[in-house]
Amino acid sequence: MDKDQAYTVGKLLGSDQIKPPNAGGYVHICCPLAPWEHQNGTDSSPSFGIHVDPAGTSSMHCFSCNWSGDLIQLLLELKHHKAELDFKTLMGLANSELDGGGLPSLLTQEEQAHHGVSQYPESWLSSFPSVFDSGQAYAYLQTRKGGPVPEQVIIDWDLRWDAFRKRVCTPVRGWDHRLHGLHGRSIDPEQEMKYLAYTHPTLKGVNPEVWLGEHLVDWTKPVVFAESKFDLFRTYQCYRNVVSNLKAGLMDAALNRVKSAFEIVTLFDRDKAGDLARRRVTKWAEYAAKKGGAKRIVRHVYLPVGEDGGSMPAEELAEYLSTYVDLDPLIL
Repeated sequence: MDKDQAYTVGKLLGSDQIKPPNAGGYVHICCPLAPWEHQNGTDSSPSFGIHVDPAGTSSMHCFSCNWSGDLIQLLLELKHHKAELDFKTLMGLANSELDGGGLPSLLTQEEQAHHGVSQYPESWLSSFPSVFDSGQAYAYLQTRKGGPVPEQVIIDWDLRWDAFRKRVCTPVRGWDHRLHGLHGRSIDPEQEMKYLAYTHPTLKGVNPEVWLGEHLVDWTKPVVFAESKFDLFRTYQCYRNVVSNLKAGLMDAALNRVKSAFEIVTLFDRDKAGDLARRRVTKWAEYAAKKGGAKRIVRHVYLPVGEDGGSMPAEELAEYLSTYVDLDPLIL
């Protein structure tokens, strides 16, 4: 759909805010699934993107709850939730788009998991200095709730500093050890967007399917799925075999990239997003087994309500993890 059609769809989906296409080609509207999928049931800052594609079927993605699909898939889900919308008009638009834009993607889920992953140049990463070169960034890491991020963790994860945006950045490398992203955490408490997935100036996409830690994980051992980068860093202090998709919402493409993991331990927050993520991983594993795949062991660590792994002392988190994995020597 083109830009004007995306605006029309946004209005029909009930969004009271519609933002023009950004650099990635997404028209942003309030997520229509927010009442059921978002933590507070609302989306006050439009996070649902409609990718403008005048020549084909436009994809949609919520950068908050991480739902992905096309308009027909969205309408089917909204019907399931009994949303009060003009489904007749919306379905007519969806069918019209299919008639003019060809068929939806016929890629399998496994093909999607490896499709379109862009590689970023190492020269771009080198433009971000080490956090060791910034007293401000280093001080932030040393004053984290639950204890400092140890120097060995900083070295192992090659933490960088973006002085312009005031963000501590983590290179995201795939199982091939190539650079597929950069993820920043603002140290400015006034910054509205706490986390940011960087885009390269000349490359499209942020490769949301690539997991932080893919390049270090041993798939033959239990793998901890951490929610955030600081959950991962704290887990790494006591158990090295950990990855993070850097959000609670998990797409099929992301889960299929870690299909080699046969014993999974989730470490997600005790909130609505975390509950959805736990169910998502469990259902994904069960579905794969029903389709003839290997039977995976999925277990969930339940931290106290209001706590998250990244804000706990490493020794305390180790006590929770010790039930599920054989811990490594503690990094302090």
